Amino acid sequence: GRPTPDIADLHEVALPVLRHRVLTSFAAEAEGVRSDDVIQRLLEL
Repeated sequence: GRPTPDIADLHEVALPVLRHRVLTSFAAEAEGVRSDDVIQRLLEL
């Protein structure tokens, strides 16, 4: 293994780790926005 994690490691674990922590509002849910969508957008920044 590597001595330190890199950005690919972060992308690999972000969804399973954050999925239950990121909650969407009722308005977002009504528009079809899911927690996974929010996390994916954050990872694109």
